[in-house]
Amino acid sequence: MILQPSNPQSIESLLGATGDSIGFGANYQQREVHLAELPANGSSEITPVAVRIRQIAPSTYSVSIDDTKYPTVTVRSSNNVLTSHFPHTRLATTVIRDGDRITLFQRGKQYRLQLQPPKWVKDALGVKDVTNSVLAPMPCKVLRVEVSQGDEVRKDQALVVIESMKMETVIRSPVDGKVARVVHGAGDVVKAGTALVEFEEAAG
Repeated sequence: MILQPSNPQSIESLLGATGDSIGFGANYQQREVHLAELPANGSSEITPVAVRIRQIAPSTYSVSIDDTKYPTVTVRSSNNVLTSHFPHTRLATTVIRDGDRITLFQRGKQYRLQLQPPKWVKDALGVKDVTNSVLAPMPCKVLRVEVSQGDEVRKDQALVVIESMKMETVIRSPVDGKVARVVHGAGDVVKAGTALVEFEEAAG
């Protein structure tokens, strides 16, 4: 689901039963990508992580993240929700993908990832990426905004409460930082991937 740049789309179009749509063929070969978590405060200090994925059966994968191994991960998808089954663990993750960026919402927290190109590409293009906003995980209505412009917030502090499909969800800060702008207020109806709160960029 993270190997081919594309426009925002559903998980079904990215993850097939045999993995064909993400580059896994009939021989169940291995793929490796490097991902970096992008701080919401715009800091450029990011550390790419190597992710190795090998399909071992239909909808079943062996995953290694740096030195941590998950030998059997079963994956099911529905709309933009990816459900992963580890031994004794079940995780439901909402995924929003836009090109080489992926925003994940899992257990009430937001994670922003980016596929990392080779260093020579960054040097050639002069790439400098700044990501400093918190996004809506799904189409929703903003019920309450718990912060204001200029507020200093801590990681996991409540920022916005949204409603979708008659369920309330608290969007929490992924980092310590200072609120630069509240983009949407109570009563606003927004699409998935819409910025709700923006942070000031880190100095330097």
